[in-house]
Amino acid sequence: MDHPWQFSTWLDLVDHWQSLLAGLMGFSAAIFVVCLTLLSERRRAERELAALKRSLGVEVRQCVSVALGSHRLLATLAQKQDGPITSIMVRAYLYIPEPIIFRSCADKVGLLESEAMNVAIVYGLLETIRSGADRVANSRTPDDISPSVVASLAKGLLTMCQHGVRLLPTLPTQVAEIDKKDHQVAISIDEASAHWQALEANRPDLAATAEHAKARK
Repeated sequence: MDHPWQFSTWLDLVDHWQSLLAGLMGFSAAIFVVCLTLLSERRRAERELAALKRSLGVEVRQCVSVALGSHRLLATLAQKQDGPITSIMVRAYLYIPEPIIFRSCADKVGLLESEAMNVAIVYGLLETIRSGADRVANSRTPDDISPSVVASLAKGLLTMCQHGVRLLPTLPTQVAEIDKKDHQVAISIDEASAHWQALEANRPDLAATAEHAKARK
């Protein structure tokens, strides 16, 4: 007749329950490995998100800077009264960088969550402006481009800058020399907006035709 087991020594305890203890140790080890893997994946995802923000931050800043310069030039060109505006003039003043980084990581933009839509809007505006520039290049009257078309491009560039500058705080490059310039960029865009509003007030004909040209796109 078997007698019920009774505790006598720790060694006897381990010997009697070794199967159960081995199972518990194996289960604990599996849980530890799973937790370690999840933590590693989380850190990798955080690194990828930070890299995505830095990369897009650099490109958005470049696009905003170039677009602001082109806006100023086109705003002046739209007021030209000493002869016709040619497509060569427009193309000389209008330069839009290729969104290489955005195109290469478009499938990851969703990782930005609440900012994903704003990023898409900025690059969508850039593509709209690019299409407008292509239409100017293929115009049937390349030696007589309407000021309204030029004004429409200028306003589109300014709108892109206004959307883009709001993104900058959420897309830090982690380079102090670059990020600290964001405030000055915002001031420059506000000044350009004020100048554009003054132009529309002084040239209602230009403002109206610009809206008409925009509606036709």
